[in-house]
Amino acid sequence: MLAPSVPYVPPVEMRMFVDGDKLKYQVASDDHEIVTPSDLGFILDLHGQRIHLGEGVQVEKDSAREATNAVNHVRTQIKYYVDIRVFDGNSPDATFTYRIPLLPVPMEDTVSALNSSWT
Repeated sequence: MLAPSVPYVPPVEMRMFVDGDKLKYQVASDDHEIVTPSDLGFILDLHGQRIHLGEGVQVEKDSAREATNAVNHVRTQIKYYVDIRVFDGNSPDATFTYRIPLLPVPMEDTVSALNSSWT
């Protein structure tokens, strides 16, 4: 008896980078671009100010081998993390998750909006 045929699915690659001062990401598989460079970030309402944590940033630590990227919002010095996961297989997928360490701020300060997109 022959084993069932499994179609080849090329690996998915997700890349996070800074373009100018904006945090971006891109998803590709082999030579095919799945998501063109797109904005990555969110808006934090902090003490009545709306802070775009995807703008005015520096990537402090990034790695093609690790899934955690440390990001620093330069003006406020708020440090946060973007975890990237890529799943290969019959249904390839790529995800990102934001992690913000606890801030010494009142509880009414919230993340008001995601500022990420894809094209």
